[in-house]
Amino acid sequence: YERGSATNYITRNKARKKLQLSLADFRRLCILKGIYPHEPKHKKKVNKGSTAARTFYLIKDIRFLLHEPIVNKFREYKVFVRKLRKAYGKSEWNTVERLKDNKPNYKLDHIKLASLSASLARVVVPEKHKKLFEGLKFFLNREVPREALAFVIRSFGGNVSWDKSLCIGATYDVTDSGITHQIVDRPGQQTPVIGRCSGVSDYFPGVQLPPHLSPFVSEKEGDYMPPEKLQLLALQRGEHPGNLNESEEEDEEEDDEGDGDKEGGKEEEEEEDKEAGSEREEEARLTAPEEPRMEQKKPRVMAGTVKLEDKQRLAQEEESEAKRLAIMMMKKREKYLYNKIMFGKRRKIREANKLVEKRKAHDEAARSEKKAKKARP
Repeated sequence: YERGSATNYITRNKARKKLQLSLADFRRLCILKGIYPHEPKHKKKVNKGSTAARTFYLIKDIRFLLHEPIVNKFREYKVFVRKLRKAYGKSEWNTVERLKDNKPNYKLDHIKLASLSASLARVVVPEKHKKLFEGLKFFLNREVPREALAFVIRSFGGNVSWDKSLCIGATYDVTDSGITHQIVDRPGQQTPVIGRCSGVSDYFPGVQLPPHLSPFVSEKEGDYMPPEKLQLLALQRGEHPGNLNESEEEDEEEDDEGDGDKEGGKEEEEEEDKEAGSEREEEARLTAPEEPRMEQKKPRVMAGTVKLEDKQRLAQEEESEAKRLAIMMMKKREKYLYNKIMFGKRRKIREANKLVEKRKAHDEAARSEKKAKKARP
């Protein structure tokens, strides 16, 4: 392999042998210099056809490590350990002491300075910011980090204080009229007046609380949505949908009126039946002599009226026809999947309708119970 991705990478064992370091020293050196393993795009090509799991490094990073002075110190330390072990084995204590006195050490100054040079180059001269907060008075609330903020504000020429009961060193109180900024860590209130989005009458003491709406449920198309959720969404849109309790009371009043009108309605129906019977007799008497006259008349053509086509209905018919043809042209596998999806949608609609019916039955039962309570003396 003379070119390509195979020449850009080197395995960890080969890199370690090239640097003549142990695995622990190689890892330590990579951490100090910021060298990390890389995952090739075509691992099999880089691995020369093999699929074995290997760790790869860029070969230019390993060449960069070859010129690192710490590498020689690692080698010297390896030789020092070998000599020290040999001296211990021979019980040459003078040699052991001499080797310990001449133990090789290495410094990381050049690595640290190289990493700090970029940061030091971006340091802005702080002289022009020393008077940034000059003439401003800050007050820190209890919930904010006092030490850090006080240090920053005073570094930029500002005056800062806090509650006397919190810590010593407070120079003025929160009631000081000269305070220009008060630092708090609380949820922001955009307007001075906070309005209530939901009615408070449902939460009075002794009142039955409204049902709990879970914030973790997101209804999709075709899902059942309770009336309380619809009311809440309408309030969020800025609409005023009226209270559910008020609508229930109106329905009860209508039911009561309907019960009262039933008796009077029976008498009115009898009178209407009598009037309808007399009108039918009158119509039969008047139309009887006209029937033979209509038979003697000749047919004639009358100017008709043009029927306007309902464009929306025609568009719906065309769309449904196109959909039906598209379903017919589907493959067997696609049609099976489509039928499965439609079956799931229909089942979801049926479940939603069942819940709606249950809610209606519950509301009617509650309404009748409330009516029975009112009827009791």
